[in-house]
Amino acid sequence: MEKEIFISHSSSDEKEATRICEYLEKNYINCFIAPRDIKVGASYAEELLDGLDNSKVLLLMLSNEANNSPHVLREVERAVSRSIPIVVYKLEFVELSKSMEYFLMTNQWRDIKKSDDLSELYSLIKKILREKEEEEFDELEKKLNYEMLKEEAELNKVVITPDTDRTNEIKEVYTQPENVKEVTPLVSADDIIASTQESMMDNIFAETNKVEQKFLKIFAVASVFVIVVLVAVIVAISSGKDDKSNEEGNSESILVNNEVTSKNNEENSSDNKESIITEEPSSEEQTSNYFADSEEARKMRESMTIAIDAALQKNDNREKEAIGPGATETKNKMGTSSTGISTGIVESELNLQIALKLEKELKKRGYTVLMTRKSNDVNISNAMRAEMANENKVSALIRIDANVSEDSTVNGAMAICQTKNNPYNAESYAQSRKLSECILEEMVISTDCKKQNIWETDTMAFINWSQVPVTIVEVGYLSNPEEDKLLVTEDYQEKIAIGIANGIDKTVLAS
Repeated sequence: MEKEIFISHSSSDEKEATRICEYLEKNYINCFIAPRDIKVGASYAEELLDGLDNSKVLLLMLSNEANNSPHVLREVERAVSRSIPIVVYKLEFVELSKSMEYFLMTNQWRDIKKSDDLSELYSLIKKILREKEEEEFDELEKKLNYEMLKEEAELNKVVITPDTDRTNEIKEVYTQPENVKEVTPLVSADDIIASTQESMMDNIFAETNKVEQKFLKIFAVASVFVIVVLVAVIVAISSGKDDKSNEEGNSESILVNNEVTSKNNEENSSDNKESIITEEPSSEEQTSNYFADSEEARKMRESMTIAIDAALQKNDNREKEAIGPGATETKNKMGTSSTGISTGIVESELNLQIALKLEKELKKRGYTVLMTRKSNDVNISNAMRAEMANENKVSALIRIDANVSEDSTVNGAMAICQTKNNPYNAESYAQSRKLSECILEEMVISTDCKKQNIWETDTMAFINWSQVPVTIVEVGYLSNPEEDKLLVTEDYQEKIAIGIANGIDKTVLAS
């Protein structure tokens, strides 16, 4: 298996080097570390050199011992000679030796301080690896382009002479007629480039003329429209001065019409409650129908308790528990956190950050809030969390969770609830489904993220043990580089919290 990172360390720092190696490999970055990767019976020095030469980054564990180690210095020197990027992980403050300073000052290197949280180190290494991959791709593309041109020239019975000053570029193209010893120039590369540029400029000017013509047409139409609007405004002003009494009469009729319209809307709303779940009303309609800060809405919120669960915890728990009340099938009490592909954020920490913001938003609106956990260092199983909500007779149980996929392009939000035939809590299916749909709709509006689907499943202990309306909100994908970066920002987390709170409001106030 290809090793991407060569970990250079002194023997006294082996414990910390091993910790970092295990963290990186857990996050799918393969490491070469001695003595683990030295083959039995092989030359120690040769194995080290092969490991370093085939790596993309050298991770230097810099301590006082490493600074004065001739073995570490030789590894750094080798990396510099092979143009391998160096990341310096500072285990302690060290004044570089003259030899170490000499090699580091001649190479592109980046440093980072020791920390219990290795996410920053992970992000830096991933960034460097991506840059290396892009450089390798560019070199491969140049090589392929040259080979294609060379093959095409050979098919047309011409000879390609590489330019010694510009590697992998064509300097002159020659033809070799039969029975003629001298090679005569057919066309120069400079002529080809000039011809291509001239053709490109002609196309650009042609497209520019088209755009200018379209702009002139749009400008003419817009000018006419502005003139018509100005005339209408002038007429309206003069009409208003002459007919104040008519204006007052019209105002009264407008109020009457609004009252009639409002009554009709209320009747239509009561006749079509089910459509609220499946249709996607505009954000303007939602604001007016569900989130009005009326006295009635305030009293309804104050009478309800919402339970919030931040999925996962610092450590997993592989002990088994029943998948539902009375079930023989079992699952792990708590799963393992994933980490952000770009940021290295630990999933359990991200879930808690968003859950705490949701707690604050719901309390601001008047709800009573029950948090199943407010710390990452807990040991509470899925069933226990659901039971906490049951015992407190909450109105709804909301789990905040992040998603992952093997396909890094997948992104967006989804929600999860039980099926209508769930053997443990089918009676709350309709309310759970409605809660899931309302929250997903409002979160998509608040964050402008991609809307996925509602997944109905009876495989999750957290859902099966719940005897109250329940939903799991998958807020986004840590496996998507861009969405991962977005999920860790305060602004986006606030939007998620507001969207979920709006969804709860919508469920409560529209019922």
